[in-house]
Amino acid sequence: MASKIKVDTIENVAGSGNVSLGSGHNLVVPGNITGQGTAAITSNATVGGTLGVTGEATLTGGAKVNTLKHTGGTTAMTINSSGLVLPKIPILQVSATDIDQSMDALTNTKVQWETVEIDSLGGWDSSNHRYTPTVAGYYLMGGVIRANFPSDVEYFILSINKNGATVDAEDLRIQFNHGSDTINNSSYPLPTGYMFMNGTSDYVEIYVSSDEAATLSDAAIPKSYFFAQLVHAT
Repeated sequence: MASKIKVDTIENVAGSGNVSLGSGHNLVVPGNITGQGTAAITSNATVGGTLGVTGEATLTGGAKVNTLKHTGGTTAMTINSSGLVLPKIPILQVSATDIDQSMDALTNTKVQWETVEIDSLGGWDSSNHRYTPTVAGYYLMGGVIRANFPSDVEYFILSINKNGATVDAEDLRIQFNHGSDTINNSSYPLPTGYMFMNGTSDYVEIYVSSDEAATLSDAAIPKSYFFAQLVHAT
């Protein structure tokens, strides 16, 4: 047949047939493509509506899309006009400015945070000052704590604790030893590293301790802050 056949859907009487195009041919559909088997396209496929394949989709040509979605309809990834991939990555940053949180000497104190700057998962608990991400994987964590020490300080410990105040091998910890030299008012970096979170019950909190009392987050600038970002989902 030298002419063309233009249809919206090609299927057998059972509703589960296949469409097969040879190499070098294009499939252009302004509507939807839905299949229960395997979609194998050796050239290009341009779909104006929805491409729904419950089996496997193999494209050796090109697939042009603006967004990639879960079968439930949730957008997972966007490709902008510049070709940049804009994934929806779990990310968090909280901060504290001039709240003057008191810390007693020789006490493991949980840091309080007043502002949620970004929380793409909604995993931050403002009442307990903890983060419980709902996507399992390895998270990069870090930040800064501003502290004011009114007297000589021998040591200052900052830690990102997993699942409570008890020290654990998975916690990220850093210690500053001042000796006879004292920095009364300064910003101290939190330990930076990766931590695995199971996506359900695992949570993190920030703790500080010192041999002397101190005031945390005592000024508007520079602020104290904590961040976490998923870098590898499991």
